[in-house]
Amino acid sequence: MCAESGVVNDQPNLEHAGIWFSDGYGDYIRHFLYAMGAQPEWAPASETHLLRSTSIVSAISYSADSVTYKTFDNAATDTLRLNFAPVSVKSGGKELTKGDKLIGSGWVFDPELKVLRVKHDKSASVEVSGKK
Repeated sequence: MCAESGVVNDQPNLEHAGIWFSDGYGDYIRHFLYAMGAQPEWAPASETHLLRSTSIVSAISYSADSVTYKTFDNAATDTLRLNFAPVSVKSGGKELTKGDKLIGSGWVFDPELKVLRVKHDKSASVEVSGKK
């Protein structure tokens, strides 16, 4: 029961005022953000967003062809939707290995969905760059 304007109603119409039909208040946004982390292709394709992390993200900076961020924990797995193709991913200034599967420290990128998954385990700092 979310209008195109983004307003969430707790009932289908005013005739039933006071009847609870939805959990569309404080946890509405939390559920939506959790869903985008699980289905990153739901995030805007023309924008770059860090959608999910197994750690708390304590800082983040976006530019046209890079993202840098810091997690609370040194070890985390992160999901991003990018509007650029990554050339390198570093953690703690050290290059992470690109792979086909996310096993151990490294990164994988789906160019069709523009989804990047990063696993870092020795440093909380991550740099994603589309620059060669």
